[in-house]
Amino acid sequence: MIRLISGWTWTTARSRWIPTLLALALGCGAEGSGKRLLAIMPPGDTFLQAWSGMKSDLGGRYEWRVLDPDAKNAEDTLAALCATYAPHALVLMDTRAVSLAKRMQKRDTALASLPKFILMTLKAEDAAQELQGALGIRFEAPAYAVFTQLRALSGQEFTRIGVFHRRVFSPFVEESRRLLSREKLELIGKCLDCDGSGPPSESEIVKRLGRGMDEFRSADVEVVWMLPDNTLVNPATLGRFWAPRFRRGTVPLIVPLAHLAGKQADLGLFSAYPDYYQLGVQAAQQVVQVIEGSVQPSAIGFEPLISIQTTLNLGVAKRLRWEIRKDKLPRVGDLIQP
Repeated sequence: MIRLISGWTWTTARSRWIPTLLALALGCGAEGSGKRLLAIMPPGDTFLQAWSGMKSDLGGRYEWRVLDPDAKNAEDTLAALCATYAPHALVLMDTRAVSLAKRMQKRDTALASLPKFILMTLKAEDAAQELQGALGIRFEAPAYAVFTQLRALSGQEFTRIGVFHRRVFSPFVEESRRLLSREKLELIGKCLDCDGSGPPSESEIVKRLGRGMDEFRSADVEVVWMLPDNTLVNPATLGRFWAPRFRRGTVPLIVPLAHLAGKQADLGLFSAYPDYYQLGVQAAQQVVQVIEGSVQPSAIGFEPLISIQTTLNLGVAKRLRWEIRKDKLPRVGDLIQP
């Protein structure tokens, strides 16, 4: 996945988060008082924002412990935390946290039975396969929210949107197509690995992106949507396809990461991405439903993200001669001036 993590790290905080545990007994069934949550999350500003949103919404009714999934002996530490702290649920942020929980449920049946709230994880439903008691918030910004906001900002008429994707993203693309059609917007997908020939090499991906862009031009695609998929968006493809095509081209690119719409990248016209704090608030509401309302995780499943942040690059808009409605600019979280 494309990791939405800042360069900020903490050694001191990590030492506070992972207590010294003398007993490494297995089992999440120990008795205790109050409502207790155990968050498994890597260091990073965005993870902290989501965690803060959860803590703020839940208030003082819940106790917290935090574990870094990359910590040394993380499995044994998790087992000990389960034995001594006895959480009522796990909060899993990032695929590494999900993977740790999957490994641990095989050795600890009590942990396996706990509700597991997944957030800050791309393709969360796929990542959660075989994980018992999983539910959470999808991390991808919904197409409906992205393009209705862009259309409100723009004085430019557009109806045809192109998107490159891999087969694993096909369900997301199909759902996006269905929702966008309600707004008279047509989503034209180009799958780069649906031919049955196996995973393409990096060089082949660049070639397929180029051919696909030519097909988009023939189909009169007016906007291209970049998905947060590091197989299609990485230093190689950015340097060999995305930047050459879109820094000199005439078709706007909608990107999933704020920095790709920043002045330095000079690439994306518009970016929509999770409001991390509100993502945590949304996840907290699921916690209340399950722990206080006794709702089964399967009855909630994975809900779409409901709050996004946006970045608009006015310099790219000017270069593309893409009209922007000045009266709508207060709706944008971050305006990048020319």
